[in-house]
Amino acid sequence: MRANYFCLAVMVFLNSLVQTFSVPSSLKEGILCNLCRDAQQKLFSLADENLDGFVKLAMKICKLGVSPNKCNYFVKNKGLNLIPAKMEFLRKSDYFCSQQLMFCESKLSKFSIDKFTKDLYNKYPPVESPKTKNGKAFNALTLNDIHVQPNYAPKSSIVCPDNVGCCSAEYGFPMNEKLQAGYWGSPNAPCDIPTHLFEKTLEEIRDRAKAGEFDMIFVLGDIPGHNYFTQPDDYVANVTSYVFRRLKEVVGIPVVPVVGNHEGHPVDFFDFDDPNSYGRKHIYGAFKDLITEQEYDQLNDSGFFERELPENNIKLIAFNTQLMDYYNDFLTRNGTNPLGSLDKLAKTFSESERKGQKVVFLTHIPPHDSKGSITFPRCLHVIFDRFKSTLTAVLSGHTHKDQLKFFTSDELTFGINFISPSLTTEGSHRPSFRIYEFREGEVYDYRQFNANIDEFNKRARNDDFDLNFELAYEFRNEYALKGSKPSEYLDLKDALQDLDGEALKKYAAHQYTQPRPYSMEELRIIVCNFEGEKQRLDRCLEPFLPPPSLSDRFEQLYRILFENEWFVSKDSREREPDMSLAKS
Repeated sequence: MRANYFCLAVMVFLNSLVQTFSVPSSLKEGILCNLCRDAQQKLFSLADENLDGFVKLAMKICKLGVSPNKCNYFVKNKGLNLIPAKMEFLRKSDYFCSQQLMFCESKLSKFSIDKFTKDLYNKYPPVESPKTKNGKAFNALTLNDIHVQPNYAPKSSIVCPDNVGCCSAEYGFPMNEKLQAGYWGSPNAPCDIPTHLFEKTLEEIRDRAKAGEFDMIFVLGDIPGHNYFTQPDDYVANVTSYVFRRLKEVVGIPVVPVVGNHEGHPVDFFDFDDPNSYGRKHIYGAFKDLITEQEYDQLNDSGFFERELPENNIKLIAFNTQLMDYYNDFLTRNGTNPLGSLDKLAKTFSESERKGQKVVFLTHIPPHDSKGSITFPRCLHVIFDRFKSTLTAVLSGHTHKDQLKFFTSDELTFGINFISPSLTTEGSHRPSFRIYEFREGEVYDYRQFNANIDEFNKRARNDDFDLNFELAYEFRNEYALKGSKPSEYLDLKDALQDLDGEALKKYAAHQYTQPRPYSMEELRIIVCNFEGEKQRLDRCLEPFLPPPSLSDRFEQLYRILFENEWFVSKDSREREPDMSLAKS
């Protein structure tokens, strides 16, 4: 082992000599390259041979501060997947010898966001005045972060060793009412929603659909409960299939589903290459109940599917955000533009632009969320900016909060990412759903609904098991919007950035679906979070961030170790993952 580290140290020293003195290329690409690759291969072999040892060490460290169930799930699954994935990336890219020490000639070059932007604009030059057509108005209900917990048991303990997935019979039934799970759910407790709350929600959705309040449903991902790590392998697929089946049986109107990070197994993992992988076989398989064969094929081939609404002159793009979730082990192995999705997205936006058709982009994780990878969202932002006259809105979930993010280019706001609050009470308070109103291809308004879970839990203790959702607010009325075009987004952003203004106070009250007091520092953090571009967001938040916690340190280390750079082929004739959009 010491010999291997010694070899690498020698390589680093020789590299410094190469950089300092003029060394013939024949020597550099001959003897030094061979020596480096020999040392590199020995390091890879060492990692392969000691994989079990690494996992066992990580397990011991994990159990110092984390429950055994979590350690068994995350360390074993992640360790056994991530380390081989990282080794494969280092081998494929010849990372040490070609990219870092530069002893060997490389067939790959580092991906350039500037080149990507230039190639995009060369292939799809901006249109001076894109033609637009007015389509018929329509409404869509969104459900996201449903997180059904089938083993939820009313009056069971809201406290459990794992501090997630509590409210189950296995944790007992305490006599103290303050420690008991509520009948309809348990706000501010580490539990998700019971099946009977989901079924009650379906009944209300069905009645509203019959009354003509909306025409279709967007399911924006994250269906299984957070207790997945204590459940059998088929848990995620079974819960997902149950929710989709019940939506079809009870409501019976078109549904557009999106993959969330909790549809992965292990969580956040999605293998886009293997047709027999859990995600493609079981999760995409569940989607078959709700999407056409053509949409299913496109989802497999591209990581998203399109659904055109000719009467409304709108195209929906349902995007699998596991393409940019940096916790997805698959991206550690093959993260550079998997499936060529960015190229395909640019093409479908261009097709809509030529037809004068508006695009609504549906995704689970917001494009610049903290869980997002670095490069893919930046490329996505470039596409959004180029086709800003075509993109009408980005609709997301994931945060469990009621939020807005603004996309900007050259300091000008060009669009909004609407983030709707969750149906689960975990991380939020009141179960929620939203109804969007589209007019002339734009999000004209939305109505936000939630259920006063505390009140209905009190009634349930007296054997009154009714529950209904009430209107919390209407977007246009709440924020005094008058027009219907993106030009007023800038005015809305300005109003929300006024720390003493009424708009920000209302927004803060809605964020967790119920009012509470906010300090001035909390309001400043909320204002920072309006940024729809990650680098700008990080700069804004920096002064307010507390010293990094242990989990923060772990996340930083995780990014350093497992979020890889993007590389592209120098020879465009090779079929490496290539971002050259300029190719025909």
